[in-house]
Amino acid sequence: MSADFVYGNTRLRARLPELLTLSEIERLMTLDADALPGELSRTAYEPEIRAESARHELPDSIHRAVTRHLARTLVEIRRFYDGTAAGVVDLLLGRWDLHNLVALVRAQARRESEEAAQAALIPLGGLDPASAAEIARQTEPAAAVARVVAWRLPTPELARALAGAWDAYERDEDLGRLEARLATAAVESSLERAASLGRAADPVAALLAREADVRNLLAVLRHAEAAPGEPTDRRGLVSGGTITLDGLTAATEGEAPEAAARRVAGLPAAAPYRSALDRFGQGDSALARLEHDLEVASVALASREMRRGDPLGAAVPVGFVVLKETEARNLRLVVQAAASGHVRALADELVPM
Repeated sequence: MSADFVYGNTRLRARLPELLTLSEIERLMTLDADALPGELSRTAYEPEIRAESARHELPDSIHRAVTRHLARTLVEIRRFYDGTAAGVVDLLLGRWDLHNLVALVRAQARRESEEAAQAALIPLGGLDPASAAEIARQTEPAAAVARVVAWRLPTPELARALAGAWDAYERDEDLGRLEARLATAAVESSLERAASLGRAADPVAALLAREADVRNLLAVLRHAEAAPGEPTDRRGLVSGGTITLDGLTAATEGEAPEAAARRVAGLPAAAPYRSALDRFGQGDSALARLEHDLEVASVALASREMRRGDPLGAAVPVGFVVLKETEARNLRLVVQAAASGHVRALADELVPM
């Protein structure tokens, strides 16, 4: 089964030098918006920079170029694999189905413009651009949701989940809870698919579980900060993480945020996040910083597993995709810094790769 990964993993390892290092991104952050296109044209982003610069003004053109380059890269990665490996990579890239669906639903619920909704999408996965455009241009949220459900987009599982979640949203108008319901459906269906693919999909299943953990950790600590002493509403949490919901709520129930973080840090399943939680628990960071620190820990783990794990397994595409996604995130911060001039503050938000 591992032989399915040989060709694709070899191609990805050859592309690792194309990834921008943290020092390169820090240098880009010192440039103004006018200088950025020229510098990025010397990298793998050149085709997208050239195309978007002809259609859009700065800094929007750079933001669009980053998004389109990420999508192009991820689509190319899928073409490197066949057989079981292709199914595993499909599962890995399918994480963007949730992102795109949430972006569309959020835009509709907030009555954002069609342009704003489309700008938040990554042209990748089951929600094709034509369908996304038709959904985004709906003037009534219920009509947009009806189309998503009827067209079973981006996957049948998520479409079914949206139907029930939207009914509940129309009663409670709790957008966070709606998004949690969609995230739970996405994680559960993805983990089921991972189980059907066997051990080859274990690195993707581990990534999905870590992403659920980070979401849940931030949710319970935000709740502890906003409503100290009140029970955590588990309907806002996502199942499928390594840290069980029973363990997480038992450790945080009735605790202040710092004490809750210290107790969670003591759970065996929280080992990958222990340093970040300890720092927060000692009062050395705010929740916004904890979110950054948790992301740093997750990226570092994926990168380490790619470099030290099975060279013929899914840890390689998982690590490469996480690093490429992190590169795109960092470049969006570069664009923000160029537009706002807040270089020092935004530099602190960069995630090492």
